[in-house]
Amino acid sequence: MSLPLPALEAIECFVAAAEAGQFRSAARRVGLSPNAFSQRIRQAEDQLGVTLFERTTRKVKLTTAGASLLPAARQALDAVRGLAEVAREGRPATARIRLGTRFELGISWLVPAMVALRTSHPHWQLQLVFGTGDEILAALREHRVDALVTSAPVALDAWSVEPLHPETYAYVASPCCPAEHRDVLVDLDATLPLARYLFAVAPALVFRDHVLCGTIEAARRLVLAGVGIGVLPEYLVSEDLAHDTLVRLPTSAPLLSDTFRLQFHTRSTLAPVLRALADVLRGRPLR
Repeated sequence: MSLPLPALEAIECFVAAAEAGQFRSAARRVGLSPNAFSQRIRQAEDQLGVTLFERTTRKVKLTTAGASLLPAARQALDAVRGLAEVAREGRPATARIRLGTRFELGISWLVPAMVALRTSHPHWQLQLVFGTGDEILAALREHRVDALVTSAPVALDAWSVEPLHPETYAYVASPCCPAEHRDVLVDLDATLPLARYLFAVAPALVFRDHVLCGTIEAARRLVLAGVGIGVLPEYLVSEDLAHDTLVRLPTSAPLLSDTFRLQFHTRSTLAPVLRALADVLRGRPLR
């Protein structure tokens, strides 16, 4: 049997106590007596099924469960405040969206999208949070971001997935790459996450050495410099290929492709806005 939803006033008290670090001053902030305030906190704990605070005589400290729930509680209050703004002023509510992404895709595609959205959707306020694939997935699990754009094939039952664009890859080298570097593979880390799109269609390929550099943009620059050859996203190297600063290397079959997706918690209060954002992003070509 599912637990009842916590009352809005109890959520407000939870956030106030977390920010104040003590119940008495938090009670004054929300206009309740200390006894009534403590009752609201107990109500929130009962309805959420977790202990939110470690209590001492002078102050309170968030438990691990309380700390993990705090971002979602703040988001819930923001959503209700936005609802009140719409009712009072008859305008779209401001939606603050923390969006996790990889550095390269964020800089080349999402930053220009943010600029355009300031005109087309001024009530959407995007904040980009950069990280590796694993880092932004962890941020979504822990509610430190509201959504993420990723091609990582990871999703949970509680997450919604909105496909955005195919992500295709190119097996490339600099035309100036010395022959002795043509069997050196440039990739991100020891798991060779980029090369897997190549090895899936050419499993017999063997490289003399690997150069590991941490980010896709670093890999691109090393390949451009002739340090080795590599597998890179088409959107990132399209201009390099057009200007012949990189050339395609032959393969017996097309490289595997992937899909960029917008992923978010299905029960997020921002879910309708995030689906609308996905529609907008689908209309913007990768670059």
